[in-house]
Formats: sequence, structure tokens, C-alpha cells
Amino acid sequence: MTTVPRIVHAWLPLLVVDIAVPGMTAWELHSGKATARTALVSALLSLIFLNAVAILSFRYRNKTLGQTAPRGLYFGAICLATLSGFVSFVALRSIPERNEYVDLMLSDLPLDQIQPKQKAIVVELLRRDYGESKAYQQIATQTKPISPALYSPDSFASADIMRSVSEQYKKANEADFAHYEQVEKYMSDFRAKMLAEDPNYLESFEASRKEEATQDDRLLQQQRQCLVATLGLYDYAAAHAKEITVRNGEFYFSSDGVRAEFNRRLDECKSLSQQFEAARNEISKTRPRIGENFETGPKS
Repeated sequence: MTTVPRIVHAWLPLLVVDIAVPGMTAWELHSGKATARTALVSALLSLIFLNAVAILSFRYRNKTLGQTAPRGLYFGAICLATLSGFVSFVALRSIPERNEYVDLMLSDLPLDQIQPKQKAIVVELLRRDYGESKAYQQIATQTKPISPALYSPDSFASADIMRSVSEQYKKANEADFAHYEQVEKYMSDFRAKMLAEDPNYLESFEASRKEEATQDDRLLQQQRQCLVATLGLYDYAAAHAKEITVRNGEFYFSSDGVRAEFNRRLDECKSLSQQFEAARNEISKTRPRIGENFETGPKS
């Protein structure tokens, strides 16, 4: 009759701890009270401490009663704690991490009601960035692909087609440059406001995104190089349209000099375009989600 109570006293605290910790860990992450890393460290430390307390308490109780711990208790406790730690890890990986700044960005809370002022300045920047990104994406989805395709033989079929392709390409790039200009405007405004409010935070923020800013500057330079080279290619081809013929997707030239210069320019444009697209794709894969740069920013 005494076996059941002893087992209950031994295992019940361990079960409660090992079930409660993953649940509390998931709640802390979901509520935004902790980052994924902080929540995981907290969970592991809690499992170690609480399991140790439960076992030591049971041992002390048994010692006062002159009893021994059930066989397999310690091994079972380690297994339960390990399983609980694994469940905590899986939960943290499956639950999206909340970001206070993103929550404020998406809210309707007026900026003058966000305290401290540093936080309001950050939220204003995020709202501008979010709005500009949405507008830019909308323009991108409404922009039709260049036709005929850029650098394709059909795009050099006649002087009129060359000028049309060149103009389409130019307009597509102008939309990108307008986006870059808008981003730079609200970033400059953010810097001016944060410099007046909290220079130390601005310095920390600039340091955290130094690599990102360098990537953006390099990408913009690559895009401009690609634009200049491509417009130059189509201008050259249009000026020598009578010496360039396209039949069945193949180029034919009446001048060896034009062939050599055209191929040189075309190869240069394709190379620059490939480098630009590769750099842009790499940035899109590694760039932080909106608001991530501000997770350690000013708190209320």
C-alpha cells in the first residue's frame, strides 16, 4: 500500500516541472517577453534547477522516513528532463518570435503616445520603411516584363525595337532608383531625429547595420554600371542597325568591326547583369526581417 504514494511523491513533481517548463517557455516567446535564445537558456536552466530541487527534496523526505529512492528514479529524471528540453527546443523553433517594434509598427497607436521618444522615432522609421516597401512591391508586380527579353536576339531585330527595349529597361531602373532615393530620405530624417534625442543609440544602430549599408551601396553601384553599359549597348546597336541582322534567333553582321564591338558590349552587359542579380539574390536571403535591427533598441 505504501508503494503507490512513494511513486507519486517521486514522479509527480518531476512530471509537473518537465511539462510546465516547455509550456512557459513557449508562452514567453509568443508573448514577446523573451527572445528565442533567452527563452531556451531559461528553459534549460529551469529544468536543471527544478529537477534537482525535486530530487533533493524527495531524497530528504525519504531520509527522514528511513526509506530509499525508487530504482531508476535518477535515470528516469534525466530522461524526462532531456525530453522536456527537446520539446522546448522544438516549440521555440516552431513559434514565430514576436518583435515589440514590429507590433508597434503595425498598430494604430499614434507616435506621440509611444514612450520613450527614442522608441517612437524607431517606430516612425519602421512605418515609413514598411509603407515604402509595400508601394515598391506593388509597382514591381504591376511592371510588365521587358519585351522582347533583354539581350535576346529579338530585342535587336530593328532600331525601333532596340529603342523600345532600351526605354523599358531605363524606366524599370528609374523605379528602383526612386525607391532608393525615398529610403535614403527617411533614413536621413531618422538619423537627424535620433542624433538629437540619443546619439549613443544612433551610433550603436549605425554600427549594427554597417555591413547592410555597405551591401546596399555596392548593389546600387552595380545596378548603375549595368544600366550604363546596357543603354550603351542598345545605343550602339541602334546606331549600327543596318549592319546587324537577326534571322531565326541568330545574329549576322556585315562588318567584322561591328561584330567584335557588339559582342564585347553584349558579353560585358550579361556579365554585369549576372553579378548584379547574384548580389541582389544573396542580399534577399541574408537580409534581416523588418524590425530585427531594433530588437535591442530603447525600451519603455
